[in-house]
Amino acid sequence: MAARAATLTTSKLVDDAQGALRALRTSKRFARVGLLGLSEGSGLSAAVAARAPGEADFVVSMAGVGLPGVDLIVLQDRIETMDAGATPEEADRVVAYAGMYYRTIMANEDADARMAALKTLQEAQPDAVALLAKYKMAHGSLRLEEARKPWLRTLLQSDPRTDWRKLGVPVLVLNGSLDHQVPAQDNVAAIVGALRAGGNNKVESAIMPNLNHLFQTAKTGSTAEYATIDETVAPAALARVATFIGRQR
Repeated sequence: MAARAATLTTSKLVDDAQGALRALRTSKRFARVGLLGLSEGSGLSAAVAARAPGEADFVVSMAGVGLPGVDLIVLQDRIETMDAGATPEEADRVVAYAGMYYRTIMANEDADARMAALKTLQEAQPDAVALLAKYKMAHGSLRLEEARKPWLRTLLQSDPRTDWRKLGVPVLVLNGSLDHQVPAQDNVAAIVGALRAGGNNKVESAIMPNLNHLFQTAKTGSTAEYATIDETVAPAALARVATFIGRQR
């Protein structure tokens, strides 16, 4: 997918965020200090809170990823193919190929071996490759040149549930019903499930109607629609976050 909600949280980002969090606590200017993250920032917030227990008093996840990386990307590929006009049968074919493509990347640590295996896969699946071209899907994670880079393999192997299971502080999990980058039902359920599996019962969640990945009021949720919407963030989303934070006293 062209505009992916990444799940990667690099050590430097986590360290920098932890430093900022500790600086706020040390300043003693605030009674409570929490973390709020949108999209990739949600995973970063979970990683910081998991690695620095006691530093964050609460966490707000907006359009956060809960699924393992490979599952999220395959789901994104299905939605993008359907958005491009594919039939359900064509989308199934693209997703089946994408699954084989990503498993090949995950199975081959060596970049040269990985590329050779992917080229063999492409040659054996000409109908699927034709569908990728038809619906302009041969980009982003399905662009062959990207498979050589370490980021994609790392993303596919990631599992944000590891961090979410470690959080014991109050957490608000929000997503928009029209989110095409981090589909709401699956990811909200995965985050909430991970939190509860770790023993955290201080969890609130909501899927907000008619909001996209950026929490704008949308009609379709497609990434192509973002630039056509004047609204920055829907007031209802801001109100829900403010109400949750206001209770953390």
